[in-house]
Amino acid sequence: MEEPLHLPDAPIPPEDGDCCGNGCEVCVHDMYAAELAEYRRLLMEYETRQTMQLQPAPPTEES
Repeated sequence: MEEPLHLPDAPIPPEDGDCCGNGCEVCVHDMYAAELAEYRRLLMEYETRQTMQLQPAPPTEES
């Protein structure tokens, strides 16, 4: 059974003061970029599944 279709939630970008500017190994901007990439992947998956569901079923052969 397929998962129900739902539009993924976009990640919230970091605010101006969220980055401390100390060159952290994993910066809030890095985390946002990763979340954004995952969001885009899920969105593409969602759009593909939406398109597939909207396409008419192929005609069946009647004997």
